Amino acid sequence: MKRSDFKKEEQLKAMKVGDIKKHVSAFNKHYAISGYSKLKKAALISAVLSAQTRLGGAKKKKTCYC
Repeated sequence: MKRSDFKKEEQLKAMKVGDIKKHVSAFNKHYAISGYSKLKKAALISAVLSAQTRLGGAKKKKTCYC
């Protein structure tokens, strides 16, 4: 999953609930959001944004074998 695949908050708010759910179902392997089909729009956007921040902070550190 590339950083460009992430939707911004403004884009998510402009989307319909069904479209957001399709986006989550396509990338749920990465997002790992359970029970998203029952969430309302505000909670769904919040879950997607929190998953994006969780994924964005996972960077590999270089180890020095000096």
